[in-house]
Amino acid sequence: IMTILENYPKPSVDTLMNSLLTHDTPRVITRLVGRDISDKHEQANTVLSPEVYDIGLKLSKCAAVLQFFLPGVPCIYYGDEIGMQGYRDPFNRGCFDWNNMNNDLVSFYKELSEIRANEPCLKYGEFESMSATGDTFIFTRFDKDLNDGILVYLNKSHFAQEFSTDCDLWGG
Repeated sequence: IMTILENYPKPSVDTLMNSLLTHDTPRVITRLVGRDISDKHEQANTVLSPEVYDIGLKLSKCAAVLQFFLPGVPCIYYGDEIGMQGYRDPFNRGCFDWNNMNNDLVSFYKELSEIRANEPCLKYGEFESMSATGDTFIFTRFDKDLNDGILVYLNKSHFAQEFSTDCDLWGG
């Protein structure tokens, strides 16, 4: 992220497509928690267990927060917003599964979309990384002219973690 921000002009960064996957990669949930399977027949017949799928949903929500809140424009590959599974091509290109939509994930994507639409700092604001560990990532998106911004705290671990900040976040 920092390499891109340091080497590209801000207008370019603000319009880059933030994609979690494409038609050339496994579905996001499968990529995050699925086994590495090279055999096409096994890929075709492998479905995540409910417990593993649930972990994948939680991790995909973390990934979606990054997709919507980092600089750039979120670009959703159809089916990510409903929790579709699938290994590499052709198993990642299944028809949109209208009968198996994860409504919690759909609501989460709608909420992210609303936040992004209503927060100017997410479209054009500055980015500052505050902390990055193996399990947590804390960053801000802010607009100094508006003296406004958001603080994003992601925790992909299975445990609650605390953090504190005592600084003036957007220099206002």
